[in-house]
Amino acid sequence: MDNKRKGPIGIELVRRGIVNEADINKALEYQKDNPDMKIIEIINELGLCDEYSLIETLGDILDEKAIVLTENDININVSDYISIDVARENKAIPFDITGNKIKVCFSDTLNRRAVDTLRLILLNKGLIMERYITFEKNINNILELLEGSATDDINSNGDTIRIS
Repeated sequence: MDNKRKGPIGIELVRRGIVNEADINKALEYQKDNPDMKIIEIINELGLCDEYSLIETLGDILDEKAIVLTENDININVSDYISIDVARENKAIPFDITGNKIKVCFSDTLNRRAVDTLRLILLNKGLIMERYITFEKNINNILELLEGSATDDINSNGDTIRIS
């Protein structure tokens, strides 16, 4: 984790000018009814700032590569590398590969168990994992598309999604 982060993520986002204090208060109020949601996910869901700025700033705070992952970013057959169940359990999706380096998006790169699980699975396949962070809703949306495409094998753009 980056040493630049001195306190809670909400305070850091205010300090960096991504959201204001009123936005954080709205998000914290929302979190009372949604205690399982992380503040960053709430800020995104409530549209309190641009999602690209939010994820880039989160990546900077955590010293991680960041992406707003969409189905168009999936350039591999996900199930060649991990099962959909493993992806769902670890809230992670491999999305691109170059040589022996595979890019994997996580909703929480601080979840050591998930990161280590994927790292070991991919290492056993001879691949070095390159970690990215994205929003959990992006991972969930792609997992739903991948599960649905197991039967129809096409995405909304008419392109084949290779999952089986």
